[in-house]
Amino acid sequence: MGKRAVKLALLLVIMLYAVCPTGVTAALQEQRVFDSAQLFTEDERASLEETSKQYGSESDIDIVIVTTNDLGEKTPQLYLEEFYDANGADENGVYRSAALLLLNMTPGARSVEIQGYGRLQTYLNNQRIESILDDITPLLADGNYYDAMLGYIEQAASYMQQEVQGSPGVNPGGSTHYDPPRSEGTGYTEQEDSIFFNTLFQLSLAVVIGAAVVSIMAARSGGRVTTNNRTYLDPAHSRLLAHSDQYIRTSVTKVRRPKKDEHNNNSGFGGGGGGFGGGGISPGGHSHSGGGRSF
Repeated sequence: MGKRAVKLALLLVIMLYAVCPTGVTAALQEQRVFDSAQLFTEDERASLEETSKQYGSESDIDIVIVTTNDLGEKTPQLYLEEFYDANGADENGVYRSAALLLLNMTPGARSVEIQGYGRLQTYLNNQRIESILDDITPLLADGNYYDAMLGYIEQAASYMQQEVQGSPGVNPGGSTHYDPPRSEGTGYTEQEDSIFFNTLFQLSLAVVIGAAVVSIMAARSGGRVTTNNRTYLDPAHSRLLAHSDQYIRTSVTKVRRPKKDEHNNNSGFGGGGGGFGGGGISPGGHSHSGGGRSF
């Protein structure tokens, strides 16, 4: 009896742990500004930390700023993707919805890259990222890094409150690798959105099944056919009398032979190479929207 009570107690604890919030915060929630390039003063860094947490908490997202002087032979896109793979999960291994901005201060190759993960992939799609870049790139070129980061934080947060054009599950301008969850702010549930719970579909399915059953019953209700192509054939006295071949026509198909250089003409960035081509998938398998500029 004692062992049974212990098992029940352990089961109860596990159930409570599974259904109740644990208060564990994501790794990115502890720090939002990673200023390796030392672009901000202490006051500016503290202000950006507070502002990003304040705006992000309104929509339960992380708004992150990363600066560096050295990409380590990586593209800005890959650098930011690997940063999210390494820092985007909480202590339970759950990756949060996040907006990430990278200020690459490599001499002679300065650039800015923005990526949206999770729900941000929809609300901060490629088109909206381009709008943010339009606003902050001139500030970055003038060295107004603090003001540019404030603009990025405010716009990223404001897009979370704006409807995205298109039907649920459509990500206009964003990465095609992400299907937004229906249960987070879309007003849809899996049951409501499933075709199997549609009344018209159920009636149509019932009619089709009924027609199939009636057809099978009708086919089996008639007499059974017992004759075939050999019923009235006398194999002993049947033979081929003659045969002949008749020419009908000749068909010719022409296919253009490609030139030698046509297969080597695949120019372009191909899905965001160099950090300027939009969304993609991180090495850790996390899809995202994205965009970038040089300044």
